[in-house]
Amino acid sequence: MKRLFRLPTVSSLPAWFGILVLEVMLLIAMAILQPVFFSGSNLSNIVRSSAVPIILGIGMTFTILTAGIDLSVGSVLAFTGILLSGLITHMPRFVAVFVTIVLVTMIVGGLNGLLIGKLGLNSFVVTLGALGIFRGISYLVTNGTTRTIDTGPLINTLGDGNVGPIPGPFLVVIVIAAISIYVLKSTYFGRDVYAVGGNEFASNWRASTQVE
Repeated sequence: MKRLFRLPTVSSLPAWFGILVLEVMLLIAMAILQPVFFSGSNLSNIVRSSAVPIILGIGMTFTILTAGIDLSVGSVLAFTGILLSGLITHMPRFVAVFVTIVLVTMIVGGLNGLLIGKLGLNSFVVTLGALGIFRGISYLVTNGTTRTIDTGPLINTLGDGNVGPIPGPFLVVIVIAAISIYVLKSTYFGRDVYAVGGNEFASNWRASTQVE
């Protein structure tokens, strides 16, 4: 008699399954040790504090998929906030946010992309240097102190408020994650990202033959 149901083997499980099991075990342990762990206020605080690292991790996913690494994301985040705090006093809020995004993209992305993509330098070394540069700039400008800025009700709501019962940062994470999944799974750019990470030489050869 054939077995209608077969238990999955370890090799047949997806790579992320082990991490999921550990996460569930950790949640169960925290719920037992701290009964207030699953309270609404604590879960809301966890979501808020995790939103920024998750967003940075989503961006890092693209880099890792190309077999690269970026060590500068934390320092660039600090530099972005400091740049915004300086610009927001001289121009409208949304203009300051837009200019900050464009400047950081041009400065950091352009510099790292030029050194890694065009000059062929190692991504670990380049981004480690960028980490030191932008962290140093951040410390010099602020003298190691915290800066706070008023970015207006919309940005404050998405950054630290609630949209109904849902924390604003959680909505931002969902939107960015959905866009990133679509880009990676349903666009030529996403396929190219996977191709470069799988075999950079083969993907470059394929691109050159298509151009010809």
